[in-house]
Amino acid sequence: GELQTITVIAAPRHDKAWQAVSGARIISANLILLPDQHGITRSRAMPADAPDITHSETLLQQLLTEVTDNASQGQPMALILRRGAAGQSGEALVGECRALMNDWLNITTDPDPDWQGMIYDGGGIGAQARRLAPSADFIDTADMGNDGALLEDFDTQFDAAIESARASSAPLAGGGVMWVTPTRALTAIDLDSGAGSLHALFDAAPVAIARRLRLAQIGGLVAIDVPRAQPAVMRRFTSALAAEFAKDPRAPDILGRTRGGILECRLPYGQPFPPDLAGPEADMVLTVLLQIARRPMLATPTIALSPAMAQWLDHAGGAALRALDRPVARVVSSDVTIASLIETAHD
Repeated sequence: GELQTITVIAAPRHDKAWQAVSGARIISANLILLPDQHGITRSRAMPADAPDITHSETLLQQLLTEVTDNASQGQPMALILRRGAAGQSGEALVGECRALMNDWLNITTDPDPDWQGMIYDGGGIGAQARRLAPSADFIDTADMGNDGALLEDFDTQFDAAIESARASSAPLAGGGVMWVTPTRALTAIDLDSGAGSLHALFDAAPVAIARRLRLAQIGGLVAIDVPRAQPAVMRRFTSALAAEFAKDPRAPDILGRTRGGILECRLPYGQPFPPDLAGPEADMVLTVLLQIARRPMLATPTIALSPAMAQWLDHAGGAALRALDRPVARVVSSDVTIASLIETAHD
């Protein structure tokens, strides 16, 4: 009957249940904050030849002590330094850590020990993106106003990213092709030089592989079929892929090469990419949800849907609906043929 805090680390996939670990964990690009624990630990994935980060650890420990001493609850905090922390300055890590602690302390200033439910949801999609990619450039559609050119450019980039995450193949610079085939056990990636050379394929593939894994949120075992080449070439390819993986907040691991030449990698599971973002229902509903996202002053949006559109939104499209920062009311009618935003006189 004891209540405990757990952190969900993987969503259901292939009829498997949710995965969780005990205790609270808040993750950023280079750090994992562990409330109610003590100390600073380096990730086992951190390379043995990583730069010395003793100075960074000292600065972080000073911050943890300061926050614990000043907090009304006196709550201890611990940290795990992820692999990417080795390439950051101490000052940058302190700023990243302070943001994580502020997030946690803002929701636990007056906790109810008997309350059951979600304590922390990671914030909206914008907050999560900024936490996991602090150095990335972000486009805020709310700042675009009614500038049609900017909004159209955003739409083009957004649609291209979604299409790239769904496509079974992707052309590579230099004439090569990358094929991506998900299965229940693993995700297979096949590299083909196509109309180009092997040299061009090995140069372009690492960036393309890492980007696709990020875009589609592919997790678990990934098997990459790389054309055979001289050992020195293969080492350069693997090093280039490892450098691209280092930019992914999930910290993918390169496990090694099998006797058959397959390069095996493993990535933590996360929120899987929606399996069905195609079809007329998805296209129309997503267009309306995008309109709502661009209009922050629209406090109580209402959309008109057909039964098929509503069914899609309740299942495959649920993630898109949850990504909005406000509830959406629905009017479902079999007379609806095109999803639309119902305007009110007060908007």
